[in-house]
Amino acid sequence: MNGKLPVAIIWHMHQPYYRHPQTSEFVLPWVRLHASKDYLHMARLLQEFPGVKAHLTMVPSLRDQLEDYAQGADDEDTRVTMRTVDGSLTSEEKEHMLRRFFSIHHGNVIHRHDEYRRLLQLGMATRDRPELLSDDYFVDLALWFNLAWIDPDDIRSDQRLVELADKGARYTREDVRYVIGRKGVAFFNFRRIPVAASWTGFSEQPSFLDIRDATELFDASLTATSDW
Repeated sequence: MNGKLPVAIIWHMHQPYYRHPQTSEFVLPWVRLHASKDYLHMARLLQEFPGVKAHLTMVPSLRDQLEDYAQGADDEDTRVTMRTVDGSLTSEEKEHMLRRFFSIHHGNVIHRHDEYRRLLQLGMATRDRPELLSDDYFVDLALWFNLAWIDPDDIRSDQRLVELADKGARYTREDVRYVIGRKGVAFFNFRRIPVAASWTGFSEQPSFLDIRDATELFDASLTATSDW
């Protein structure tokens, strides 16, 4: 093939609604976690290579939940983490942590860190008996889960995060407070990236007008002069 081949890079980001239909509370944390880690990293990659043009799409359910978090919403994982910092945990909260705080890729993340892997092994060994685990265990688990969901670039740029990752265990409650605070900073860094335009619709059955808008947006992305 002669000449240049036009390539369109399209990143489609989607998350379902995680709010409980009766209580309106967030029952799963994936919007917050991915925003402060993966979505921010994707945006930084484009800033690092300004000559590369890419189109990012975001479904309305994801956009709305990002806005909810930006307005101060939280989820059960955040609340349990702060309970670890502020005082003793209930049995239910400990069970929640054992069930949820290993929710990241085991091979790529947990097994790369000896202490995080040790926490997983201890949790599996005790099964449904969190009373067999010490308070220090849950402090360490709270820190590792939240640290694991921070962009590695952010960790490398923060000396205290580097030191905490190297330390591995025997964390203090203030260490956990610092890590959860850094996650909040990362989330709002993501939200400060401007949204040029947005609209809602149904991707499963787009109308002619939806397709026309998408076509115009695609054409504009090929000639855009901005980084986005």
